[in-house]
Amino acid sequence: MLHVPKSGGNTVLAAIRASLPDDAWAPYHFDPAMFGPFADEPIPEQQRPLTVSDPTELTRFLGASGHYALPTLMAGFAAADVVLLLREPRARLLSHYEYWRGLPDEHLDDGYTWSVTATASELDLTDWIGDPRVAYQTDNIVVRMVLGRHDRVPDTDFIAEDDLLELAHEARAAVATLGHVDVLERGVSMWASLGRRSGRPDLVAPPSENVTGRRGDKPIDPATFDRPEFADRLDRCTRGDAVVWESVARRVGVERPQRLADQTWQRRLGEVTAGDGAADPGPGAHR
Repeated sequence: MLHVPKSGGNTVLAAIRASLPDDAWAPYHFDPAMFGPFADEPIPEQQRPLTVSDPTELTRFLGASGHYALPTLMAGFAAADVVLLLREPRARLLSHYEYWRGLPDEHLDDGYTWSVTATASELDLTDWIGDPRVAYQTDNIVVRMVLGRHDRVPDTDFIAEDDLLELAHEARAAVATLGHVDVLERGVSMWASLGRRSGRPDLVAPPSENVTGRRGDKPIDPATFDRPEFADRLDRCTRGDAVVWESVARRVGVERPQRLADQTWQRRLGEVTAGDGAADPGPGAHR
């Protein structure tokens, strides 16, 4: 499974792990191809046990789920065997920020994260999505994960405006070859489809895993969403991913994808500005 951050991957994995023996699952979660400016640097000791060092090692396993780039995952699996579940890009990015912002302080030291997660504590949301230091994690992450390391996908900056839509279409074409895709916003229908795919028609959503919380000492100022540059930066960081999300939504039968996307975003935004806590994009489909 190609696990896009904050798109329900841990919850889904908890639900489908029973379809294979535990030793059939690859033990890796992180892919150096997704480490941005740190991709060619030594991996911190704390992260080595959870990092794939050689993609061909995946051939030893029947299943894998982690923050892999698709080309890495394809070293061990056929496209027809890959599962990809997507979440509305704006809502996903907001949860990504909240997740990093809510990390305990001990996870913000240099050795654990190469310092990048601390930016969510230092910056408000508008500045965070405009900061090139973290663009490799904030800028159209689905496009980046599907394409992997690419000569037009910079590790230390945002994808160029002139390249973004072409790369999004390239990613959309690659996703069209995958064996099972869906959007979390379909809720119980997404779970039913996944159950059929995994040979478990009785599959239901388990309790949510790795839920995005909110630290009371680091609230998001609602005025953030009114900053003039917020909408432009949010669009730049999600426009390519929106192309891929919409194509998947149409593939699984969503009749009005843009309406569903806008409803999802407005609901998520309302929950944050009201201080009600993390939102659920669908039954059991937590981030």
